[in-house]
Amino acid sequence: MITSRARTMRILLILSLTSLLVSIAMSQQVHALDRANVSVAAEATIEAIPDYINISIEVTKTEKSPSKAKAEVDDIIAQVLTTLKQMNIDDSNVRASQISSNPDYSYENNKRKYVGEKITRNVNVKLYRLDQYSNLVDQILKLDITRYRQNGAGFDNIDEHRNKALVEALDRASAKANVIAKAIDRNIDKVYSVQEAGGSNPMPRMMMAEMASDGMNARKSKAPLEIKPQEIRASVNVIFLLK
Repeated sequence: MITSRARTMRILLILSLTSLLVSIAMSQQVHALDRANVSVAAEATIEAIPDYINISIEVTKTEKSPSKAKAEVDDIIAQVLTTLKQMNIDDSNVRASQISSNPDYSYENNKRKYVGEKITRNVNVKLYRLDQYSNLVDQILKLDITRYRQNGAGFDNIDEHRNKALVEALDRASAKANVIAKAIDRNIDKVYSVQEAGGSNPMPRMMMAEMASDGMNARKSKAPLEIKPQEIRASVNVIFLLK
């Protein structure tokens, strides 16, 4: 049976060993930084064309009878899904949301008046064939939808692009350090530490589109989409030891 005194001694021993290991690690770190070193920061930006764009289609109907409003919404959503299928858009890239229901009110003379039940449902689409965009908009706007919105673009392999930007940032840091070392008649020995200083999500560089079903100009529009490469950034801080 372990006595209270033995338990206390064991705890003190563990604390002593922990302190010793921390001291050794800190002394090694100080010793390394006692050497001549150069600290540099570098950033890289790459551009990449998005793999797809996100599209949201909203259908809303308000009726005194919730079941009637739901039936109208269901019918239009079915037409939207049929249109997407006819354009050979894969089902895996189409997501129809659950129906939402909320009471709708109007206000007259500061009095609230119940109008009916507002039924809303959305269809979200990932469009990979960007050349289909204009035709898709034309077909969808022929239907009795409430709102059409383009919600930006996305990448299937975003990590690959971020890693590419990170490697380029590290290359720039190394090149910068070599320039500094050469200027002071020294050479780079090795890397002491690397810290990723943060990056950025793709920066949208595209024309956004939002159209309401009651806009005649929107119905007649070919809705051209200008999509450009998007920027992905990476930043690093690197300490190099000199020799």
